[in-house]
Order: sequence, then structure tokens, then C-alpha cells
Amino acid sequence: MEFCIYLVEDGCAAADVVAPEAGTPLPSSITGDYGDLWIFPKDPTPPDWVMTVAGAWPEADLSEVLSARGGAVAAVQAANRTFLLTFGTGYLRVNKDRVVRDFGRRTVVNCVNQGQLRSVSRQAMEGSYLQAIEQTPKSASIGVYGVDVDRDLLKGLAGIPRKRAFGEFLAGSDSLRGRIIGGLDELLGVLRLYLRAYRQKKILADDLKWIDRLKKETRASVVHALEQKLDAKMQGASLGGEVMLLLPEHLDLSSAPRFSFEELGKTAAPAIFNDPSLDDWVTWRAAHKKKPASYSVARVERIYVHVGGVNNKVSYPIARCIGWITVHSGATYVMHDATWYRVDQEFVKDLSVSLRGIYRSRSGVAWPKYTGGSEGAYNVDAVKALSPSSLELLDKSNIILPGARTAVEPCDLFDPRARMLVYVKRKKAGSQGLAHLLMQVLVGVEAFMSHDVTMRNAIHAKLPQPTIFSVDSQVDPSKWTVVILICGVDAKRGIPFLTNVALRRVVAQLKLRYGLKVCVEYA
Repeated sequence: MEFCIYLVEDGCAAADVVAPEAGTPLPSSITGDYGDLWIFPKDPTPPDWVMTVAGAWPEADLSEVLSARGGAVAAVQAANRTFLLTFGTGYLRVNKDRVVRDFGRRTVVNCVNQGQLRSVSRQAMEGSYLQAIEQTPKSASIGVYGVDVDRDLLKGLAGIPRKRAFGEFLAGSDSLRGRIIGGLDELLGVLRLYLRAYRQKKILADDLKWIDRLKKETRASVVHALEQKLDAKMQGASLGGEVMLLLPEHLDLSSAPRFSFEELGKTAAPAIFNDPSLDDWVTWRAAHKKKPASYSVARVERIYVHVGGVNNKVSYPIARCIGWITVHSGATYVMHDATWYRVDQEFVKDLSVSLRGIYRSRSGVAWPKYTGGSEGAYNVDAVKALSPSSLELLDKSNIILPGARTAVEPCDLFDPRARMLVYVKRKKAGSQGLAHLLMQVLVGVEAFMSHDVTMRNAIHAKLPQPTIFSVDSQVDPSKWTVVILICGVDAKRGIPFLTNVALRRVVAQLKLRYGLKVCVEYA
């Protein structure tokens, strides 16, 4: 039997977790020996493309083309907890705000054989917040999937259980999906095992213990304080980093989606956004609603996704789409998928120790203090202020390497005599600009140190004194220094937590790969 189950939050009645279809009341439940059952018949509305086809081919019989299959949801009891068992499209009728959000994920983590994973879903918690689902044709360990334990939040995983009692296959995120030998009676028996695995305080698999770096915050007083802080941030207070608006799950988007904060078809000429931010929602709400934007409002109001000619294809509460990192009472918290996570203090301490080591490395250059303006203007001023020296301006000197589709910016400032590559970024709100800088550093250094001399030849041609820079077939990285120079008022104190995580990772990669001296400095 294949199954899909959700664990209902304590204190919630099953009837409050099963959501009716839009514009219709919840159908009456059918009571049976196993529990209550709600049935959702086939949607009689044809998809949007049917009208287009019918107009072009009037002889075509499209009467049987319907937009969705039917589904059902059953509420069952095990170990004094309520579970929702879904059939067909029944999973669409589950109110995700009232189920235990990490039940499937954590259960699979503690039930699966760590060397027998088949699929991993992850989301980067910095920069572009990239989401990825990776699969392998054969079972593999977590290391094969390219997970960065410093950066990624594990969204879900699938694999072969370590015990036959857990079933033949398990996959988990919000829900727990799997395959067992037997039927409903056998599933009700194994639910107790799944609940016990979920409640394990410590992760059993060594390769997966890192997921406890982020723990769900359940203390009501702390959650309330964090929500108040987020409300203040929405109203313009200078707290924490930028608040991101992100889709909470991976979607297979065949064409560019459009977004709205109102359901299409119910409002005349609603505002359409191609890439909305949280500020867009706050501004839109101020123009259309009396009550100001807040987290409590975000839990009720939704963002609608329109893609592939289908309006309102999927929608999410705004709260599920908010991504934010902040500090409260000395602890670091991450808001992700309508859940507050507390970052493990040991991880924070370890990061702090690493950063102190990174900051001890100095270039010996007295960089002029940043007083405002663009990065380009600062680079020009730095060359003038440090003259006479061999420091040269390479900002915006993009170079196209053989076989590359896009140009590479080698660095912003270059000192051939001191053998120094300098990357400059102005600290702005949020971490996006700094995340871009770190990617530029990795790409630029790799291109410069490559056995292919294309990059070094291109730099050589741009220098006014080319004789002081010898282009060799090979570079000795140990003789070179990379400087990451961050400009801005209180820049060091204002670097977002996850950007510091990324900074540590980039420095470690450069040192491990090339043996470079890497300095992180502030102007």
C-alpha cells in the first residue's frame, strides 16, 4: 500500500484541518471504523486550454476532459494523535497551517538508511534562496547530492528504510509518504513507529545530524516577540536583514509565472507582479486595505501564482513565503515557511571562532575610509589615495573566457607587484549584494589561477605598466593574496548571519583549493 499522511497539530480537530474547495462548503464526513472520511469528487470545470482547442477544432469532443481527479481525506487515530491520510488529490484539501510542518522530514531522517537515499530537496538560506530537488538512479549518501551543511535547509528527502518494519520506501517533507506491505490495518500499526521516530530527540544518522543546527522554536512568548519584531520591520524599522518573499516549495514552472495578491476572476483588474517583494505586498496593502500589513495578516492573505495560461494555479499564505533572519535575546532566528527556527548556539560559536581567525589575516594596506557613493567611485578614489603604488583599477573590466556565455570580472582592484586581487562591495540592506560578491570572488580567482592564461593575458593587456606583471603558464597561488573589501557604515557589525556563513565557506574553499592568503577587511 502506498500512503501519504500528515500529523495534525495538538489541539486541532480534524474537521478544522480539512479545507473545502474554493467557494464550496466542506462536504459531510462519512464515519467508519477507521475514522472520518471526506470525499472530494472530480472537478467538473474543464481547464482553460479546452476553450481554445474547442474554438479551433469545433468537431472535437472535449466533454470528458476535466481539470482534476477526485480525492479523499481520512482522519485516523494512533498513539493518541490524529493523522490525516490522503488519497488522490486529497492532499490539496489539507490546511498546511494546522499540521506538524517537519513531521515527514524528521521521521524519514530517523527511519531511512543514510547510505540509501534516492532524493533530496534543499533550499539555500542565503543569496537567491535557490531551491533544488536532486535525484539519483541508485541509492547514495547525502554527500552525493551537493548539500552544503553550512548553507542549506533540508526541505525533504526520500530513501530506503533501515528496518523492514518501517516499510519498503519512505519520503518526507510536511507529509510522510511511503510504501508498506499490507493495507490500512498494517499502516495504522506502523504509525506508532513513525511517531516514535519523529519524537527522537537526537538525529540517529551521523551524516544527517547537521539538520539540528536549525531547531523549530515552540515557546509561545519567544514566537510572539519575534512576530512583533517582524511587524515593526514591515513598517519600516531598521531591524535585521532584508525580508525576502519566496515561494515555500519547489514548483515545476514551464513558463515565467505571474503573481498577484488577489485571486484572478474575483477582482476587476488586480495588480500583477512578475517578481514581487514583501515591500510590494506592504505597499499594495496600504493602497487597498485599511489595516496595515502585519504577520497576523500575512497568515490569512495569500499570494496567487499564475503560470502556463492557468490562473490561480496555486496559492500560498503570505506568511509561508516570508524569509528573514534576526537576533532576539542574543539568539539567532530564521523565519522560513511560516516557522521560526533557532540556530544552534554551538554552530554560532563555531562560526564566531572561524570569523575571528579570518579577520586576523591582514593585507597591510591602509584602505581609505568609505564616505558614501557607489562602489565604482570608491575604487577610483582608492587608487588615487594609495598612489604612488602599483594598485590598478580593473572595476568593470569584464573578460569573456573561451567557451563561456557570460563575461567574468576578474577583480575590482589589482596590484601586480604585491600580487593582490581585491574585490570591493558596498554593504546595502540585506545580503544579496554581498552574496553576489562572494560568487564573483570564487569565479574570478578560479579564472585567474587557471592553467589557461586567457584571464591573465587579458589583465596584462589592460595594465598601464605591463612589464611589472609576468604572465606565466602557471601561477603559484601561495604567493598571492585575495582581499574581500566591504564598504559601508558599520559594515562589519551589520553583515547578516548567513552571509557570514557563506563568507567562511568561500574563504575555506579558496585556502583549501589554492593555498591563498585571504583577507576580509572593511573600509
